[in-house]
Amino acid sequence: MNEIIEVKPMSKRGILRMPYEAIMDAATIGDILFFISDTGLPPKSLSSRIYRKWLGFHSRDTSYWHTTIFVGTKKESKGALHRPYIVHSAKKGTVEEFVPPSYFSNTDNGKNRSKKCRIEIVHNPDLSMEQRKQIVEYSRSQLGKPFDGDGWSLDFLTYSLGLRSRRRDPERVSCHGLAYLAYGLNGLKFPHQLQGAPNLFGRFYGHPIGHPKDYVDLAYNYLRDHHLYRDPRFKSILAVIGDGLTIENVRTENNPGKYSWDITLQAAYGLPAL
Repeated sequence: MNEIIEVKPMSKRGILRMPYEAIMDAATIGDILFFISDTGLPPKSLSSRIYRKWLGFHSRDTSYWHTTIFVGTKKESKGALHRPYIVHSAKKGTVEEFVPPSYFSNTDNGKNRSKKCRIEIVHNPDLSMEQRKQIVEYSRSQLGKPFDGDGWSLDFLTYSLGLRSRRRDPERVSCHGLAYLAYGLNGLKFPHQLQGAPNLFGRFYGHPIGHPKDYVDLAYNYLRDHHLYRDPRFKSILAVIGDGLTIENVRTENNPGKYSWDITLQAAYGLPAL
């Protein structure tokens, strides 16, 4: 008589162990963890499509970005699972929390607009551990500050006319601004990115008026998440990809290459296909 063995479904905690361990194995403190979502549909309004072009998005690129800083791991207060922790700023303000499963789980809003979600971790191999600790320390020093969501209104003059925007409020934090400042305080300078902007002062001079010629003054930062992602000094070391509407359908890829989900975008942005 054959014995029937009942196989119990894996718990949510057990399912999360794989992507969490992949993140913790790959990431070093101070690395940048991007949350990238994509419906595959361009913005409905013409003004939004034009503005994305100014920001340097290809017309085929329908991705949306959120930038976080990896700050280490913590064990659950109950249970044995360790989780990767990030510092980031969103509508609720600047917080430190574990990576939410929604970052790598696809969603469906019921209107035939399935949103594909993935995490990519980028790593700058030239940073010392001391610099990385300083990045984490700076990120944590911003905890509790409110979210700076005024990006387009601050950046409009820069992208449309090539003029320096007003100074960013140091008491408010944007998700990408946190990463730029944390790295900038450790000596990194970021080049200007106006290739998609109208051919006015910024394109004529090669930089916005009021900024240094060769790099962005981060007190008046106009760069965005995707500019940081494309920076060749940062290597994509891990992707955590949602292939379905549940966390059971999650896979990981080591060293995937940037924009690995679309070879057309790799070519458009001058990136090698791996």
